[in-house]
Amino acid sequence: MLLESIEHTLGIETVSAMLCMCYKEDIKTLITYLVEKHFAAFEGVTYVQTFKALRQRYDQRSSMTPDRSSLLLTDDMLSLKT
Repeated sequence: MLLESIEHTLGIETVSAMLCMCYKEDIKTLITYLVEKHFAAFEGVTYVQTFKALRQRYDQRSSMTPDRSSLLLTDDMLSLKT
């Protein structure tokens, strides 16, 4: 039981350190991947502020990013009118 608790704590600390590095270095692709694919696993861990900070950074970036569909060029935009 004690060994499992120690392993769990070390696992949380390791993941926390990795996420802290992602946050500090602002590794956008990794932050996006972690939040979109794995954030549900971290939501229950409230004592590690890095998880919450990553989610906030992701949300801020998402709100600033325009909708991808608005970035598509239409045929009218591509035609050269003289």
